[in-house]
Amino acid sequence: MDSGNKLLKYNWLRLLTIGTLCLFIVYGITITFFELKPFWLDEWFIIHNLKSKTAAQLCGPLEMLQQFPRLYLQIVKLVTEPFNYSYTSLHLPSLVVHSVGLVFCYRLSKWLFSEHTLYLFLWVLLYASFATSVHYFVQVKQYTMDMLMALVAI
Repeated sequence: MDSGNKLLKYNWLRLLTIGTLCLFIVYGITITFFELKPFWLDEWFIIHNLKSKTAAQLCGPLEMLQQFPRLYLQIVKLVTEPFNYSYTSLHLPSLVVHSVGLVFCYRLSKWLFSEHTLYLFLWVLLYASFATSVHYFVQVKQYTMDMLMALVAI
């Protein structure tokens, strides 16, 4: 295969990857700003803790057997409390964190797979399509931050 065809082939993969990431982020924005997806029980438990406990109390045990990274929980409280824990404000931290994670994954993959263009795009698409990535994209859970920290660790 000559380099012109190879470049064209990878250009299509690049456009497909960037388009997929953009659609994914637009989906997240839509879910965040329009009440299309109700909270599920585990999210309600976290929201209850956010609303009923002070910032200092959130460093201690959480009610209803919840476990949550305390620093991220403090950030979520800081962001959501001024907006009276609105639907949008509760989804916004996860949306921002995961959108940053998707962009960071793309940039990191360019560094990791600079010699293997196919792997570069495949890795980004695998990351974006991972069940945790899709399911928890804008939920009031810490999994998107966990995924971003995993990328930072790489």
